[in-house]
Amino acid sequence: MRPRADEPRPEINITPLVDVVLVLLIIFMVVTPYLENGVELELPDADHSETADQTDEALSISITRDGRTFLGRDEVSEAQLHAAVDGHLRQSQSAPILVRADEQVAYRSVREVFESLRARGARAVALATDGQGAD
Repeated sequence: MRPRADEPRPEINITPLVDVVLVLLIIFMVVTPYLENGVELELPDADHSETADQTDEALSISITRDGRTFLGRDEVSEAQLHAAVDGHLRQSQSAPILVRADEQVAYRSVREVFESLRARGARAVALATDGQGAD
């Protein structure tokens, strides 16, 4: 039995679905770079760098060009940083730590953070460069 001309046809119109999916795709493409852990920095370029697997378990420490230290997006004091690193390393001595330092930051600031991490027993410490960390 054929449906009459004035009866609705049982067809699925996928055009609105495709529109919604494309809009969501664009939103995710725009928002994803801002979801990285840490503050926005200009990371130094590196000609020869290794790509490290960034997992959710990695502790991200950021150093801004004025020497301020951040854990994720929160500014921390030296004591707070030590407590966070100690807690992170209690899970595993080889738990990864990623240090992200602005390319204009004083070398002294980066060295102090690295020395502090070594003193606390950190073994898997990486320095983020452009293309490896968030920009």
